[in-house]
Amino acid sequence: MKDVYMVFDENLKYVIDNLELDTIWGCFRVCADLSLFSTLADYSDGAFIAEVSENIFLDIGTAIQEYDVDMHEADATIEEIKKGIAKILACYKDDPNKMYSILKENEFVSIKFCVKCRKDALKGKETD
Repeated sequence: MKDVYMVFDENLKYVIDNLELDTIWGCFRVCADLSLFSTLADYSDGAFIAEVSENIFLDIGTAIQEYDVDMHEADATIEEIKKGIAKILACYKDDPNKMYSILKENEFVSIKFCVKCRKDALKGKETD
């Protein structure tokens, strides 16, 4: 039987290896499943990592669907998130403070992207 860390490692690696614009909803689903798994396993750090990551993918995925997004910016944002998840994978077992800091950075990257998408959409409406 796998322990919690093995399951977490496998799924974070899956997200890192597969996160692209066209797979963002799949990565969202993986994080949602990790959130449930972590909760059932009573692993609070795992539930927090998964929940924040799930929210990031939901926000970015929704922005890409709802707005006329510069795909180069979207790709760059996803690459930045992917690097953050790789850093989380490297430290989440041993350095919770670093993990929380990286999660905060990833969330902020997502927020900045989504706010820019909304502002760009409003600018587009103003020029119409």
